[in-house]
Amino acid sequence: YPSIYANYLLQSDNYWQVKDKKLAFEMLELAMRIDSVSIPDTYNKRGNLYLQTGEFEKAIKDFDACVRLGVSLDFRITMSVREAIYLKGFAYACLADYPNAIATFKYFEKDSFGYSRFAKLELGKLYSISGKTAEAMPLLKQYISKYPKDSTSVALCYAYLDNKEAALR
Repeated sequence: YPSIYANYLLQSDNYWQVKDKKLAFEMLELAMRIDSVSIPDTYNKRGNLYLQTGEFEKAIKDFDACVRLGVSLDFRITMSVREAIYLKGFAYACLADYPNAIATFKYFEKDSFGYSRFAKLELGKLYSISGKTAEAMPLLKQYISKYPKDSTSVALCYAYLDNKEAALR
């Protein structure tokens, strides 16, 4: 019943917007019971909600389920699977599990769908946080030179490079 499944997803989004997290999660559970084909997408969506609520271990489990089921259902990597891998890196970073966060973001080093740009920025930040300055500097400098108009991220890069003047500018 794709229309009922889609309705539950929409309801989940709506409940999330009005800050009723409990009902948002319940709607995702109902959607998962109805549509076995779209379950990878739903795991990704629920993992994202867990990430936003600070339940990082649960988020990682759902992102892993999305990847596992998504890859088994289709020979190509879908957008929800790619997003799940990317968001899993954030969950690891929030847990201060920098080696796993770095390994996760490295997946996108040669990505051509846009994640590469942000994954390299995240890698630069993670290397800096974990004391790997030699690895961080080229990534942060590359981001600054390649995306100079992305003012917030460029300022952040300068801050990680310990250039407070440039960061404030």
